[in-house]
Amino acid sequence: MSRNVWLQLWKNFVNSFKVEPRKYLGDFKGEDHLGNKYFELPPDPRGGRRYSSRWFEAEDPSDTTPEIPREWIAWLRRQRDVPPTQQEIILNMAKAQLKQQRAAEINEKYGHKDTSTETPFPKYPEYRNKPL
Repeated sequence: MSRNVWLQLWKNFVNSFKVEPRKYLGDFKGEDHLGNKYFELPPDPRGGRRYSSRWFEAEDPSDTTPEIPREWIAWLRRQRDVPPTQQEIILNMAKAQLKQQRAAEINEKYGHKDTSTETPFPKYPEYRNKPL
């Protein structure tokens, strides 16, 4: 092999460890209330990509576990075809808050029954704990 081939192989090897931004600029699909931006690269069967590529960019790139709304998670995992709308997310958040309020009201009304002191089986005096 010629020297240029080895040089090109070495450059490609070194460049494979560099962190670069995405080479493909996908279609912007939306932004959530937390500031995360969502993108999609359409499928290209001729290029060997049968499915679309979906990803997001967090508002804070240093955050390793950003919070993502459930609707966007479903879209990223291809559980839904259409990206969620802002109205849908707001409606689902309102429903979740209402459920939390109702659960708190029920807990306040009926209280929490402490079952740690109850025995799971009844005990009768005519039965012995120790065999004869």
